[in-house]
Amino acid sequence: VHGALRTQAGLAAAQQYLAPDSFTELCVYNYVGDYIGEYNNEVEKMGEIEDSGVRVGVYKVLSTSDESEPILAIGVIDSPDPEDFSVTPAYTEFDEVKTAWKAQARALLRSYKEALGE
Repeated sequence: VHGALRTQAGLAAAQQYLAPDSFTELCVYNYVGDYIGEYNNEVEKMGEIEDSGVRVGVYKVLSTSDESEPILAIGVIDSPDPEDFSVTPAYTEFDEVKTAWKAQARALLRSYKEALGE
């Protein structure tokens, strides 16, 4: 019985990270961590913007290892194919979060799409 409970708990935890919002946040965390070579960052969702009917999460990423200012990152929540990992759903240019973060996020989204060749 204990093994079955552990398996169910593990499955429930895995399913939590497969939910679109959670998965996108995890992708942002990994994208930033891969780029800077450390994974001690806090990721906080600030809100969402929409692009052609696709939800894009806007995130503030704060390093817990230094005193740097939070950076802005985006993550595509509504992926056309959630099982296609050939294109990362996360992107940042490591700019500090500005007061007008929605406009900043839209500009970052344009850069992301240009990087993908769209």
